Amino acid sequence: MEKSRRILVLDGSKVVRATLGKLLKDDFDVIEEANGESAWQLLMLDSRIQVVVSGVHPLKLEAHDLLARLKASSIKRLREIPFLLIVSDLDNRVERDADRTAGVAGFLTKTMSKAELVSTLNEHLGARKAGLTHIKAEKTETADKPDKEKLEKL
Repeated sequence: MEKSRRILVLDGSKVVRATLGKLLKDDFDVIEEANGESAWQLLMLDSRIQVVVSGVHPLKLEAHDLLARLKASSIKRLREIPFLLIVSDLDNRVERDADRTAGVAGFLTKTMSKAELVSTLNEHLGARKAGLTHIKAEKTETADKPDKEKLEKL
């Protein structure tokens, strides 16, 4: 695996950031950020960031507002960056459809195993490399057989 693949994990919760960072550090270069405004600045300045993984409510700038900025950007790299939203298994499917319409590339559930997280991120990185903006998101929404390494306390 290329550890040089950089992802931005954005969430207001230090526990969520630390948990995701720990689970993904072997496969990705993980940057953790709590503040949506700071994340925006990082994304504008660091062209090595290839995926954004965000909780719904980071500090200072909501995930949906950051996504809107990305999609409205004059910089193609920012408009096309995969934006994955961390959601609960119980989140409403109607809301997920609206999020997809707004540009969310996929969803990471709080019960996903490390293998599922890495696989989902790899799929989005591969799709981006191939020039595809949307990939089948259904796999990212359900966890058939979660193993011991879950994001249980997100």
